[in-house]
Amino acid sequence: YRNVEAGDCIVAFSRNDIFAIQREVEQSTKLKCCVIYGSLPPATRNRQARLFNDPDSGYDVMVASDAIGMGLNLNIRRVIFNSLFKSNGESIVQLDHSSVKQIAGRAGRRNSQYPDGIVTCRSMEDMKHLRKCMQNDIVPIQQAGLMPTVSHMEVFHEALQDFEEIDGNKIHPTLNKNGKFSSHFSDGGGSSNQNVHELLKQFHSMSSTHGNYFLCRKASSESVAKWLEKIPIADQETSNPPLTVGDKFTICMSPVNHRDVGCLETLKKFVLKYIAGEAAGLSRSVFPQPAKSFDDLSELCSIHAQLELFLWLSVRFQNSNLVEQQAANTLREKTIDLINDGLANSDRLKLNHDYIKRDVRLRKKYHEEFSSDDKINVEEEEDEDDFIQELLMNDKDHEWPEETE
Repeated sequence: YRNVEAGDCIVAFSRNDIFAIQREVEQSTKLKCCVIYGSLPPATRNRQARLFNDPDSGYDVMVASDAIGMGLNLNIRRVIFNSLFKSNGESIVQLDHSSVKQIAGRAGRRNSQYPDGIVTCRSMEDMKHLRKCMQNDIVPIQQAGLMPTVSHMEVFHEALQDFEEIDGNKIHPTLNKNGKFSSHFSDGGGSSNQNVHELLKQFHSMSSTHGNYFLCRKASSESVAKWLEKIPIADQETSNPPLTVGDKFTICMSPVNHRDVGCLETLKKFVLKYIAGEAAGLSRSVFPQPAKSFDDLSELCSIHAQLELFLWLSVRFQNSNLVEQQAANTLREKTIDLINDGLANSDRLKLNHDYIKRDVRLRKKYHEEFSSDDKINVEEEEDEDDFIQELLMNDKDHEWPEETE
């Protein structure tokens, strides 16, 4: 990446890739890099965007994830894909034409210093797929997502309660051909109104959307609902009524990252305090410290997410006192400052990562799982280290692949 120029945006799909590329650019050129990725607080992403757009800031290059494709106005001259392969959490996928064009479309901005945009790739191997994607038209959006409200779930729950239990069997309502409720029985399968997870599953299975609409956030809300039912609520001494269906559904729709242990722990403590009729407070672990490594920087992002979650819950359940809310706001601002400091001094943070090796692994895994004529052809018997060394040798006098406007 020593051939990057002012106005370039390098797109990578891993936080470690982003920081490794940033470090390489800053060490091999006189350019400074801004970084943007999904787990950064919105205020930090906006600040990085302002620095990049300001010609007098000293920051000329952006290294970012696909987060740049959502809601940020950036003065990008050229988008450079580090790779067209990414992990979606379950498998390795190659970016489709819609994703490619969404990200590539960040290059060039009317009434800016770069009215015309350019897109290219780090690897020549990706250029064929890039050209193919750029030549395809984007399919217009065909559907819009809908989400139920608390009142919808409460009315639905009341409707289910009209179906009584008979001889130990549960009555499950379904829609008949006329669009009216009928019922069927199952042996001890559990009523859909016993817990919010079953209630949500029943609501999603029975819901009928008309026209170009669909229900969204089904998987995430059901995941949080399933986790919520594991909290030992019944074992708590409580001065409050049990959680209502509306309470549980509100919790399921909270901005919680169900893959973040810290966020789930914050949610659990808040719920238990609310049930006990006590004021919810902040955990001792939610106190930010300056980042000394990129793992510390990730921890700061997690702490920010926990504080945002705490404040979101405080507004809706109102069982935290003003002192705790003010403390959370103060800590949130401090966390953002520490994240900004960590990004500004990222060259001092410990990093041991090779973005080229990671890309090679992704390509090989993709080839092994989805081998076809249209996929990248990587010889399985080729030794990975030799392959990486070949790439590095070819990169010594690297010239950018032909660019696409």
